[in-house]
Amino acid sequence: MKCRLLMLSLVFGATLLVLSLSACSRSEGRNKNTQAQDEQLQQQVADATQKVREEGKQLNQQAEEEAQRLKQQAKAIKEGVKEGWNRNDQGKTVVIDVNSASEAQLERLPGIGPSDARRIINGRPYNSPHDLLAKGILSGQQYEQVRDSITAK
Repeated sequence: MKCRLLMLSLVFGATLLVLSLSACSRSEGRNKNTQAQDEQLQQQVADATQKVREEGKQLNQQAEEEAQRLKQQAKAIKEGVKEGWNRNDQGKTVVIDVNSASEAQLERLPGIGPSDARRIINGRPYNSPHDLLAKGILSGQQYEQVRDSITAK
């Protein structure tokens, strides 16, 4: 956000400079040498403005890439925490009964969010864990992530 404001300020300042220079170059009594200097200065301002625009675009792209990287890291951390919650003290995966688990317990499963947990609860009872896939409660990818962590009793 600061980069965008800085870029806009520079562009605005450069635009004002160009406008004031063009107004000055129109005034009577100027000689050709002064006009040439004004034109050269206008070109320099235009070049600087273009450079600021290009650098602004690069900064925006870098910021977007960094935001995406951080989002991916946060997701990986979230999944790791969920997986850790689903292991007991001996490092074995805790198996959750989809017919009796609370919404909070279901949300701890990898790839399962609040809306998924509510759909699981609303679709009860299940004869087997595979019913979650057969009834369209979970996607194939979600089911693969949780199939070793769930049972249906």
